[in-house]
Amino acid sequence: MTVEKPAGSFTSLSSSKLAENRIGQIFRHRLAFRLVNLANLGNIAGMSAAEATAEVFVTAFKSLKRNQREAVLEKMLADEELSEDFADTLALEARRHQPRQPFRQALKELKIRA
Repeated sequence: MTVEKPAGSFTSLSSSKLAENRIGQIFRHRLAFRLVNLANLGNIAGMSAAEATAEVFVTAFKSLKRNQREAVLEKMLADEELSEDFADTLALEARRHQPRQPFRQALKELKIRA
């Protein structure tokens, strides 16, 4: 009687796939280690935790290949909450350099009675 191994089992992978998987694991481990160190350096350098975390994510994102960056962006934009956050941030950024306007004047222009 022969026992078949499941198609997705570890032993059914070819030796080149095993090596590729192991290299990927090592790369991810080293990248995670470097990112943690970068976050710690950010905290030491006077960055807030939020700034250090942002720096880590941007650094990791920039290290991706173009198609990988596109995949990450597509995934983020597919998330409704994140997509709304991006839209809000872009709208605020687009208006950042516009001259300020008194609140009452803005209400009047929008024809809103207060």
